[in-house]
Amino acid sequence: MSVGEPPEEPLTPAQERVHQHLGALREDPPKPGSELVPDTVRRARWQRALRTPLHALGHLLSAMADGVALIAGSGRRREDNR
Repeated sequence: MSVGEPPEEPLTPAQERVHQHLGALREDPPKPGSELVPDTVRRARWQRALRTPLHALGHLLSAMADGVALIAGSGRRREDNR
């Protein structure tokens, strides 16, 4: 089934309601706000700025956990597949 073609099977009442709601959205789709692009760029920039320090912190905490496990004598070291 493609867009605009009638379905091969009859729709259930719930599917019919969804089809009606989506039809109304297809006729008059909502317009994005004028701040959509600037907000998206701003969020992407602060997330990118935090990515490297958080990544380094994760590696540091992982190394500390491996060290504690080694000192505690658990005898097992976590192996990374790198």
